[in-house]
Amino acid sequence: MNSNLIIKRFLPKRKKIVFFLLLVTFFVFLHFFLQFRTSDWKTEKIFKRADVLVSINYMLSETANAKVRIISTDNKKDLSILFIHGAPGSADTFYEFLKDTTLLQKATLITYDRPGYGYSNFGNAMPSLEKQAMVVNEISAFMGLKNVILVGHSYGGPIAAHAALLTDELHGLVLLSPAIDPDSEKYSWTGKLSEWKITRWIIPPAFVVGADEKRTYGEQLIALKDKWKAIKTPTLIIHGKKDILAPFENMQFVKTHFPDSILKTIALPDENHFIPWTKKQLIVNEIIELVETAQFQY
Repeated sequence: MNSNLIIKRFLPKRKKIVFFLLLVTFFVFLHFFLQFRTSDWKTEKIFKRADVLVSINYMLSETANAKVRIISTDNKKDLSILFIHGAPGSADTFYEFLKDTTLLQKATLITYDRPGYGYSNFGNAMPSLEKQAMVVNEISAFMGLKNVILVGHSYGGPIAAHAALLTDELHGLVLLSPAIDPDSEKYSWTGKLSEWKITRWIIPPAFVVGADEKRTYGEQLIALKDKWKAIKTPTLIIHGKKDILAPFENMQFVKTHFPDSILKTIALPDENHFIPWTKKQLIVNEIIELVETAQFQY
């Protein structure tokens, strides 16, 4: 057979093999680099560099039936601030807050990997908002926290708010770009891909967990819609008007469904969903103001 003909027949097959290998490499890259988590040793290194002492604990959660990783500062204060990350994400969302010298003067600072994320049963979702809120209360009991303020970003916002429905012992809520309005919820195309076995493997585990959480999220928010009025905890919401992941309508929803007497709202005209990173100092200042105006049991 003519050698040129053999080459012509082989090249298309070779191109397919190369394309397949590149595709596999791409998805391996996604799975490795989009885990949204920071290991224990790297966490310790980050805080040691900042000269902040932290402890890393693994709590066996009865609610999650799995271990939950908790990172807390070692300064013992009568006030505790517990930070709750969104989806996808992990405790490292709030590492910069745990290093903040102003907050450290006022409170013991705690954050954790929510079940399914980070190093808390990574890749296995716990899509119930109520159970997520119960884990928050488990952490509070496990760590012996008192005078607790919860700070929740995105999906962490309604978890913090739900925790306030389960206990009267919280002393403050800070909701950062909360995804709490059922009418604003959108189910992404990655969520659809994660439903099918043939494509689920393509999606990085943290995104699969996020999609699994989102699948029934809207229904859960509808069920909670008329319950938010029962919250008695002083609540601050900060939201960017240019947020496309948790649209600004969420701010209006909170203003409509939370009691006016406990609510303070701050709208940021030029900000998007990522205010924990872009408006950290503003958030710290507002948390300090909440701390100084709240009544605590010392």
